[in-house]
Amino acid sequence: MNNLRGLALSLTLLLLLAPAALAGETPGPPCAPGETAGPPCSQAVSSASAEPGDMNTPPSNEVDLTTVVEVVQLALSLF
Repeated sequence: MNNLRGLALSLTLLLLLAPAALAGETPGPPCAPGETAGPPCSQAVSSASAEPGDMNTPPSNEVDLTTVVEVVQLALSLF
């Protein structure tokens, strides 16, 4: 009887949480400059007024110790 109850609980959780895990992010429409009524822009609007000598560099991929500690704490809190 306990096995059947555990199986039913597992299947119920699976059916409740699977749609959220499998759902994808839908792309939003491109944003218009000055529009404030719609959802946030899906892509950044580039400005044509860049200063001479400015370089667009991608963000660094550095991982700091705080991020690692937070991830470890989150993982340990699950058990």
